[in-house]
Amino acid sequence: ELDLSSVPELTYLLFFHNQLTEIDLSPVPKLTRLYLYNNQLTEIDLSPVPKLTTFHLGDNQLTEIDLSPVPNLTDLPITRNRLTELDLSPVPNLTRLELRNNQLTELDLSPVPNLTNLYIRENQLTELDLLHNRKLSSAYVSESVVVSNLPPTTKLKKVT
Repeated sequence: ELDLSSVPELTYLLFFHNQLTEIDLSPVPKLTRLYLYNNQLTEIDLSPVPKLTTFHLGDNQLTEIDLSPVPNLTDLPITRNRLTELDLSPVPNLTRLELRNNQLTELDLSPVPNLTNLYIRENQLTELDLLHNRKLSSAYVSESVVVSNLPPTTKLKKVT
């Protein structure tokens, strides 16, 4: 267990390649950047850290995540988890989204019009609509995904 009670002014936390199964973020409300990849987290409560802008959570065991407590989030890599759905409406300022190696069957990107980078390979998606993502500069999607309404300035790379 990681005890953060002695560092209430903490704004940046990097804690990866551990066997962390849970974390209490309530002692660090000023946190803006959080890196917890390569742990064993199955859930996380973000309500204590509303100032969070960067959140890396790859290589964990998450099946769902509630982003409503972190409306300022701009950078969200959640690769290699078990997500089956993700509601992006609470994070309209998101610019980078990585969801590789999850179990997503659908994803609505319309709530994130500022998205510039998208990495969404190796899911169970069959289609992806980019109509509302006019700022997108690069998108990495699986070969089998049908992409519609691709902005003309986007570099699309289809990867198997």
